[in-house]
Amino acid sequence: MKSNLSENESKVLEYLINNPGLTTMIAVTVLKILNVQDVIMRLRDYGYDIPNIEWRSSPSKKRYGVYKLII
Repeated sequence: MKSNLSENESKVLEYLINNPGLTTMIAVTVLKILNVQDVIMRLRDYGYDIPNIEWRSSPSKKRYGVYKLII
């Protein structure tokens, strides 16, 4: 695993370690990261176990994806 991550990679990894999942909306509003998919792909390339996105539906029937880190 890569030891010197970029600022965005570090933010996403820390969030995934401390929370049950990360959505694109959280990445944009909380972490201020617009390209979370690219960051997740780089973390996967570095060896972090982040499976494919898990799709969920909100009460209003809107679909959204959740990224999770397997520790």
